[in-house]
Amino acid sequence: MRVKMLIYLALLCLALAVFFAGVANYQERDLEQERVRLESEIELLEAENAYLRSRAQELRSRQSEVLHRMQDWLDAWEVQEVEITGYAPLDPRAVPGVCYSGDPGVTSSGAKTTPGVTVAAPPDINYNTRIYFPGRGEMRVIHDRGERVGYTEDGVMRLDLCVETREEALNEIGRERTIAVIEKRR
Repeated sequence: MRVKMLIYLALLCLALAVFFAGVANYQERDLEQERVRLESEIELLEAENAYLRSRAQELRSRQSEVLHRMQDWLDAWEVQEVEITGYAPLDPRAVPGVCYSGDPGVTSSGAKTTPGVTVAAPPDINYNTRIYFPGRGEMRVIHDRGERVGYTEDGVMRLDLCVETREEALNEIGRERTIAVIEKRR
């Protein structure tokens, strides 16, 4: 019986050795597959890292270009609050001496009076200076002067926008404070 028990134990040890060898082999195979997968993922991450570094460099270059363009813009334009009113010198009901002086079809600069384009500004702003009104979506040009232009007590520039009719001047524009982007003097 003792011999049988020893044979049984020997066979059990052999079976366990084979089993653990298989488990070790299986684990080794799993570890090898995991290593290959990780190496592949590392390669992908390195390629993505190289792409992102290249893209970051490109974006830094574009940022520099945008900053340069912004500086050029800031050198050429200024943003400020203005007070606008409207005038309609070409309206058939325009009153001489009130809505215009001289020829209503010609501005003080000698340019043709053009509703939607012409703006009257104080004399310290040069003729042909462009003014953009973001809130109105309009670009206008200083071609005129006038009695109602100048500066308010708090230093806000007053501008008079040329429009088609007196109703438009009074009802659509009235007197309003707004933002203007003004071309700087050269």
